[in-house]
Formats: sequence, structure tokens, C-alpha cells
Amino acid sequence: MSYYLLPHISSTLDSSDIHIELDDKLLNNVCKTTHKYLSTLKREIESHTDKWDIYKKFTNTYEYIHTQIPSLKQSVSKYKPVSRAYFKFVEIANLFDIIPDNRFSISSFHLCEGPGGFIEAICHLRNNSNDKFYGMTLIGEDDNIPGWKKNPKLLKNNPKIHIEYGEDNTGNIISYINYLHTVNKFKNTMNIITGDGGFDFSSNFNNQENMSSKLILAQILYAISIQAYKGHFILKIFDIFFKSTIEFIYILNMFYDKVYIFKPQTSRLANSEKYIVCKSFKFTTTEQYKNTFSTIIKTLESSQEKADQKYISGILNTKMPIFYVTRIEEISNVLCQFQINVIQNTISLIKYQKNDLNKKVEEMIKNNITKCIQWCIKNNIGYNKYTSKNSISIDYLQTSQL
Repeated sequence: MSYYLLPHISSTLDSSDIHIELDDKLLNNVCKTTHKYLSTLKREIESHTDKWDIYKKFTNTYEYIHTQIPSLKQSVSKYKPVSRAYFKFVEIANLFDIIPDNRFSISSFHLCEGPGGFIEAICHLRNNSNDKFYGMTLIGEDDNIPGWKKNPKLLKNNPKIHIEYGEDNTGNIISYINYLHTVNKFKNTMNIITGDGGFDFSSNFNNQENMSSKLILAQILYAISIQAYKGHFILKIFDIFFKSTIEFIYILNMFYDKVYIFKPQTSRLANSEKYIVCKSFKFTTTEQYKNTFSTIIKTLESSQEKADQKYISGILNTKMPIFYVTRIEEISNVLCQFQINVIQNTISLIKYQKNDLNKKVEEMIKNNITKCIQWCIKNNIGYNKYTSKNSISIDYLQTSQL
């Protein structure tokens, strides 16, 4: 996939420039036509929920790097990490040269990290016994919360990994006391930071951007507060239609030398997930923002406790340059058009009525396996070999059921 370098921003952020606004009624600010059409398609996905989770794998080119190939019971990658996030980090790290030379020890912090795919990847990419990797994620009994339960062996057997629970032992980053605890303990010391927070959006694909806005902002504030000079930050976001999201990215542009928008090949093509890759942090200290950031976290925490269904409508008192907003809009339109094409192809496959459905899908899978192998070679991942003798059967698909 392509990546997009955003315009360089030379101005700096003053604490007085930041003021959080919450609202329960938001209008999208950019890509209005694209947003409307994509929203219509996402609603159509909801009418095919019984089949979508099956068919989306066939139209996702790099699905079988991690997912088992039908009838073969193994994936292309020989290594089976805790989640597909492992491969996303490997891809991002290789493309953007995120991992420093092993001669120098590093510290990394992984926000909203459960079940641990990013931290697992950095463990394998690094070879320095003095490294320290910190992970923080929400602790809870809810199965929808991706805690540490899936990866006990990695955590137990790796002395470089440290789990951070915060002041209240919940791992909740939208917490005033946890923010202060983390900043006081780690301020401006982390070479690499990741923020991979998300929710289960399967019941409401169209509200991903707003539902995730508080979590995304919290991750940004933590990162700016604990990032080391010249360090890097990788942040997961979703759609880019609202002013708040553009302002989040703009703020990052003021703190890092280079900021990219990137859709990894290992991120499912039909979803809105994308990553902001921030390189080379400009500051040696961000102590001057601590009071302002902690006040914002307190506002987010209060809103969360009230369950008030309000979203972030804005975070800046100052206007962004028109050229910057225009560039974001251009990038968002390009990424959305690609996403729209994949969703349309998947829905068309679900509706396919001809008797050669199985053969059609089997050919798609074979082509995708070839591309998955190429990805593994490019990213130094060991892979299982397949030949024409390997039979791929998906006879469980029947046109009569569609």
C-alpha cells in the first residue's frame, strides 16, 4: 500500500492553543460525498453480517499470512503470533526504519496493547538484553477487552517486558491519576511508542471515528508526554472525516519532524483502520504541557464516567492552514476509494449466484497465497511453501444459500 507524507509544520503548540470541546451532534468536515457513499456501503455490510466475516477474508489479499487457509489448516507464515497486529508492526517497522541499531538499548511503551501483538513483534525485531518494553492495556473481565490472557507465555518468559497497570491498577489510560502516574514515571524517555487502541465496531461501522476519538486523543497526549527526543510514535486511527481527527494529526505534525498516513497491506482492506507514523520527536522535554494535558484527560474521564454519548468536536483554538486540511482531504479520498472498491467486491461476491462460486473463490485464495508468500519474503518472515498439488477446497460455499 502507498504511504503519504504530510506537509511539514514549523509552528509549535502553545498550551493556550488547546481547548477540548465535546458535542453529541457532529457534522463531517471533509470528503462529504465520499463519507456519504462509504456510510451507505457500511450499512449494507450490516445487512450481510451472517456472511461478511467469511467473505471478507477472500477479498483481503494478505489475509492468509496469519489466517489458516481453508482445508489446509495452516497459515502462510510459519510463525503464529498472538494477533495479526504482529505483522502490522513488522511491516511498519521495516518500511519506515523504526527499529534502531541493536548496539544501542532502547525503551518502548505500548498503549492499549492487549493482547500484545506489537510488543511481541518488537521483541523479535530487537536483540539487545538491556532493552525495556512496557505494555499498558485496560484490565477487565469483558471478552471484548483484549487483555493479556492470550499471551501469558511471552510475558512470563521475557524479562524485557514489563506490564504497567497505572496508579489504580486498571490499565485505563483515560484516567487522570493514571496519566500523572505514567508521565511522572516515564516522562520523555521512550524511544518507540505505539497506540493500537480500538473497540468492537461490528454493530456500528459508521461511528468508528467518533467512538474512538477520546481514546485516540488520550494516546496522543500520553505519547507526547513520554516520548524521547528523536523517538517515533505509531498510532492507529480509523476514518478521517471530522475536524477533531484532522486536528489530532495536525498536533502530531507540530511535535514530529515527519508524519505519514499509512494503510499496511496486513491491515484488512475493507476496514477503515490506518496508521499515523510519526518520526523524530522534536522536543527534549514536554513538561510545559503536563497541566494542560492532565486537564484534558480529566475532562475525558468525566465524560466517560457519565456515559454522556458526547464526542470530541474540536481540540484547537487556532485554525489549521487550508493547504493542510486540503492535503488530508486528498489522502482520505484516495484511501476511501480503495476501501469502497474492496467492500463493493466483497458484497458482489456474497451476492454471486452462479454455480462456479467455489472455483472462483478457490482461484482468489491461490492468488492471494502467492502474494502472502511475497510479503513474507520481503519482510523476512518464515513461510510455508505451497504447490499446485496442495488442494484448496471451500465446498462449504453454496450459491443456494446466498
